[in-house]
Amino acid sequence: TQGRRFNGRPAVSKTACGGSNPSAPASGLSNPHPGIRLKSLITMSKKLVVAMESETRLEKAQFGQNVSGLPARIKNYVDDLRSEMRRVTWPSWKQVRATTVVVIVAVFAFAAFFFVVDLAITRLITKIFDTFTK
Repeated sequence: TQGRRFNGRPAVSKTACGGSNPSAPASGLSNPHPGIRLKSLITMSKKLVVAMESETRLEKAQFGQNVSGLPARIKNYVDDLRSEMRRVTWPSWKQVRATTVVVIVAVFAFAAFFFVVDLAITRLITKIFDTFTK
């Protein structure tokens, strides 16, 4: 069953049938950028490696500084949080009860509305099906 897929039809790719015969086969190691000499490519890659290593060292140093300043930043955050929480205007117990009642009533009102709409649509669709099936 060479050249056939699992469903019995012939395969689309040439490789499933035994490969292809390219008119220009790939050569071994060729320079992908013929305008640039191999020596300059090596030099550029070495410079890139050095730059990446120095960037990694810099990131590690910054990480050390960030970790050492962490307790002070946490303390500042908590102080700011406390300051903001003192400025908050909290609702009274009466306001909390009133808004809670409004939310509960609204939920039941919407539930009743959607129940009626669902019931009407169900009856309409049932009537349409009954009309076409008779």
